[in-house]
Amino acid sequence: TDVEVSRDSAVVRLESGEQFAADKVVLALGNFPPGDPAIPNRAALGSPRYVGNPWHRGVLDKVPRSATVFLIGTGQTTVDLALALNRRGHEGRIVAMSRRGLLPLPHRGFDAYPSFFEEIKDARKVLDIFRVVRRHVHSAELCGKDIRSVIDSLRPDTQALWFALPEDEKRRFVRHVFRYWEIIRSRLPPQTVTVIEAMRASYRLEIVAGRIRDLIDTEKGLEVRYTPRGEATAKVRLTDLAINCIGPETDYRRIDHVLVRNLMRRGLIRPGPANLGIDCLQNGAILDRTGDPSSILYTLGSPMQ
Repeated sequence: TDVEVSRDSAVVRLESGEQFAADKVVLALGNFPPGDPAIPNRAALGSPRYVGNPWHRGVLDKVPRSATVFLIGTGQTTVDLALALNRRGHEGRIVAMSRRGLLPLPHRGFDAYPSFFEEIKDARKVLDIFRVVRRHVHSAELCGKDIRSVIDSLRPDTQALWFALPEDEKRRFVRHVFRYWEIIRSRLPPQTVTVIEAMRASYRLEIVAGRIRDLIDTEKGLEVRYTPRGEATAKVRLTDLAINCIGPETDYRRIDHVLVRNLMRRGLIRPGPANLGIDCLQNGAILDRTGDPSSILYTLGSPMQ
């Protein structure tokens, strides 16, 4: 529940009341549940028709087979839930919505693309990196290579590129490019693609591009008020259940976890650039509230975003 750090060691406190000393502490925190959608009607988030954590055990156990299910987001979690509903013989309509309405791309084997990291290693603007990547994507297409091989060639160097970008450029990447990067990076197995395409072809699964404006709980069901992408007029969909599939919460200012709250309160951690993860050096050493690197606290994995 808490960590106290001195000059050369730390004391780790447990929920049971126990505590122990450590020379180093690694925050291997993994992923936290998604944050709720930013809607005016916060009361709807307490409705039994809204599920805030899609990873809760048995989240689909009480869903009637004929129910309309609305999935907020179109990433990997949405795909997983759609497949789970299909396996259960779900007969109701499934609607998934995200701002761009993009599903992860299918995975398939392809030849490797040569690394071009040397061309972008000194770039400090997302647009400069984007232009080079686009040029190589075009080159791959002309050679008959899969464009995903271009992205794969950067995998060993993405962390170095990310840490080298100024904070305002990281924000620009998150705002404009991240979703496209994500659907190429996080891919679907061919068997999954076959099932998803069959569900869409039979109109059991609909993918919608739009921005959710509000959720209103009514006697007939949960109203999802949204604006379709490229339109100005709001529309309404009625659903029996809405499940938050936005993806893990990565803004540590919003994470309601006792350890995170205490570390933030002590100033031992601070949000990373663009409010993604924990601010740290490339070796995982955590930066405190004032930006000084710790020789005791480290992190790895998803908090290093």
